[in-house]
Amino acid sequence: MLPWNHRANKTEILKYFADFVKEKKDQVDFYSDSVYDFEKSDEDTHFFSSIDGSVSYKVQVNVKLIDGSSNENIVPHNSPLQFPVDDEVRVMTPNQVYDAYEENSKEMRKNKYVVLGAGKTGMDAVVYLQRTMKIDPVDIAWVISQDVWMSSRNGGGSPISHSLLLLKYDNDTQKAALEGEKEGSIVRLDKDILPTVFKFPVVSNEELKLYQNIKTIIRRGRATAIRRCSSNTNVNSKDDGVLVEFGSDDHSPWEAFAPIDKCIFVHATSPGPFVNGYTAFQPDHEAKETST
Repeated sequence: MLPWNHRANKTEILKYFADFVKEKKDQVDFYSDSVYDFEKSDEDTHFFSSIDGSVSYKVQVNVKLIDGSSNENIVPHNSPLQFPVDDEVRVMTPNQVYDAYEENSKEMRKNKYVVLGAGKTGMDAVVYLQRTMKIDPVDIAWVISQDVWMSSRNGGGSPISHSLLLLKYDNDTQKAALEGEKEGSIVRLDKDILPTVFKFPVVSNEELKLYQNIKTIIRRGRATAIRRCSSNTNVNSKDDGVLVEFGSDDHSPWEAFAPIDKCIFVHATSPGPFVNGYTAFQPDHEAKETST
């Protein structure tokens, strides 16, 4: 089965890697639940230990170090919002929304939600709010800095199909995308808005419909601050509003559609896999005697 025709769940992904480690046990030593010591390690000698600190290891690289951590996805969980947010504003990552809903679904359904970010994490948040939490689309707002082209799972969209279209149209990305849209392999959120980027999110027809359910969409560029908007100049009140500011002078701030105590901002603005400037494969080392 082609990988983009199947959505592996967490159990399948973990089993895949566990099976690989077992299969390659004669070639690979795998140390689970370990932490690497970046401060103590240098170019040739590397230190890591078990998470509980009971066992420590020292390794000398003879040929090459492959730093898999340097191209890890940057996700909301480990990447706070990169702009000022007033203390009283409620910001949650998608994982925190999930945990809070599991703990008290009734209270979480009373809120209105503003999703920040239109990458796959933001898209998944929009789906989760509607599909699992049963939040009415009128109670969801979506801040989109730029619209994106998406691959259609139902239409056979994939990185390969897009590459073939780029070859056909001499690397003209918009012509390729529009042709893919005619074929059904590429889709967009709004037929009246031409996307400016393509980052290969693969979506189903059902998911696309859930995205399109959201009518409060704020397209004013990237958010640069979220401020409390006091209704009383002297005392903070639960009825105070929330103001989202944007970097461009061309775009005025947006006042959220719920008071501060009923409005949750879902942080989905991290770059994910689109991180520049990393080098996973370090230069070869000269052959050395193996240390004992």
